[in-house]
Amino acid sequence: MPEKLVGLIKDVRLLKGLSEEQLLKFAERCDIKSFKTGKAIIRTGDLTRDLYILISGGCNVEVDVDKYVKHFVVDRLTPGDIFGEMSFLDGKPRLASIVCKKPSKVVMISTQKFKELIKKNPDIGITIMRNLSLIFADKIRETHNKFFKKRDLIS
Repeated sequence: MPEKLVGLIKDVRLLKGLSEEQLLKFAERCDIKSFKTGKAIIRTGDLTRDLYILISGGCNVEVDVDKYVKHFVVDRLTPGDIFGEMSFLDGKPRLASIVCKKPSKVVMISTQKFKELIKKNPDIGITIMRNLSLIFADKIRETHNKFFKKRDLIS
């Protein structure tokens, strides 16, 4: 099964730069889960720490803004996108819910399995953490650009 999984994840940005052998080592520690339309993979406040890669389907990233605005969609995830990375890294409760807008499959790796992987293969950890940093930076810029006009960036 890990060999098949490598084919599904080899082009995922989080794993860019990993060799086929390194991808196999990563895949060996992952689980694949399926979810139906309307199912929440993660709920705001959850204490789980798993990292997810969406491999098929589509999901919404939803937050409750206040008592009047519930399930506000802040992003839409498509295959290849990752989610759950903040709690994966810092262990704090989830800030948003991830809800399937159509049947979806995800690859999941737990913090514990990731730690075991990078303890034995620090080169894999360095590559993934570098990619994760770049993904974080892009997400922050994208969020900033949603709320502020580009001209506000020019001083």
